[in-house]
Amino acid sequence: MHVTWVNDSGGAFGGCERYIQETAALLAKRGVQSTLLHGVNDWFDPAQVTPFARSFPLVDLPRQVAEIRPDVIYLHRLRDREAVEALASAPSPTLRFVHDHSLTCLREHKFTGPRRRTCTDPVGLRCYPCLGPISRGPAGIQFRTLAGLERERRASQALAGHVVGSQYMAGELARHGFAEDRIHVHPLHVQLPELLNVERDPRRLLFVGQLVRGKGLDYLLEAMTKLRQPAKLRVIGRGRQEGELKAQVANLGLYDRVEFMPPTDREGLHREMSSCLALVFPSRAPETFGLVGLEALAAGTPVVASQVGGISEWLVDSSCGHLFPSGDVDSLAQCLEELLGDPDRARQMGEAGRARAAEFSPDAHADALLELLQRTSESGKRQ
Repeated sequence: MHVTWVNDSGGAFGGCERYIQETAALLAKRGVQSTLLHGVNDWFDPAQVTPFARSFPLVDLPRQVAEIRPDVIYLHRLRDREAVEALASAPSPTLRFVHDHSLTCLREHKFTGPRRRTCTDPVGLRCYPCLGPISRGPAGIQFRTLAGLERERRASQALAGHVVGSQYMAGELARHGFAEDRIHVHPLHVQLPELLNVERDPRRLLFVGQLVRGKGLDYLLEAMTKLRQPAKLRVIGRGRQEGELKAQVANLGLYDRVEFMPPTDREGLHREMSSCLALVFPSRAPETFGLVGLEALAAGTPVVASQVGGISEWLVDSSCGHLFPSGDVDSLAQCLEELLGDPDRARQMGEAGRARAAEFSPDAHADALLELLQRTSESGKRQ
C-alpha cells in the first residue's frame, strides 16, 4: 500500500507533526510505503522525513497527487481551501486527521474571548460577540468570517472520511454537519518508557504546554495561592503570554514557588515527569485528546486535569488522577491538596496511570489505522 501524507509543515513543530512522523514509521514496519508532501513556508526539519520513502515540497498539490497516484491520501493540516477541494475530486480517496478546532471554531481555540470560559456551543452568530472572528496568527491579527469557515468545512466534508483522536471530537464534527458514518475514532498512542530510577519530589508539581490562555496556567497560578501545603510548580513551555504569566507570578507573590523553563527534548521531559508529584493539565480550551497527559501517565505520574474535550477518555477520575471543572480554581486547589497531603496515594495513582497508558499502544493504533486505510482504498477503487 502507498499512502501520501499532506501537511502544511515539514518541521517537528507540535503534536500534529510528531504524530505524522511516529505513525508513518509504524506503518513502514507493516509494509506501507509513504510519501510526504509538505509546506515550504515554515522551517524544514530533515528528521521529519526519515520515515518516508520520498518527500516533496507542496507546489501544485492536484498535479503532484495525480503523478504519485497513491492508494490513499492522508491529509493533516492544510490551510489552502482550494487544495482541499481538489483532493475531494482526486483519483485517490482522502482521509483527513482533524487535529484541532479549525473547522469548528472561528478562533480555533474553543473558549470564549472576553470571559475565557470553555465553549460548548456550535459555531454561529454567537461567535461574533465573543470576538471569535479575531485571532492572532503567524502573520499577525487575522479575521475569519462564518461564511469563510463554512466554505472550509464544506471542502473537508466532501472528503472520503475523517480521523479523530477522541469521541469528543467525533461529536464536534457530527454536530457541525460531518457524516457520522465517515468519522473514525482512533485514539492517539504512547510508547511506555522505562521507569527511571529517580527520586520524586513530593512537593513539586509540573505544567507542560504552550504559554497561552487556552492552556489555563493563569488559574493554576491562582490555585497555588490557595494551597495550605508547601508546594512548588515547574512550568515548561513557551508562548505568547509568557511575559503576562510571569508578571502574574510576581503579582501573586509566587517568586520562590514557580519556576519557568524552556521546552526540553523527550528524554528531559520524561525525567521531569518522572521526578514530580503530579502533572497539572488545566486547559480551558477543550483538548482534542491531550497527549501530554497520557505521556505523564506512561511515566507513572498522576494527572490533575480539567474535564474538557477528550481528556476524560484516557484519564480515569480518582484512579490515575483527578478531573475538575474547567476554570474552577477552588476545585483545582482541592485536588492538588489531596495529592500533596498523601504522597502514597499519589504513587498508587501513578501506578494505575501507567497501566492505563499501556492501553493506548502504538501497535494497536497502527493496526487499526492500516485497516481503515485499506478499506478506504478499496472503497475508492469501487467508485
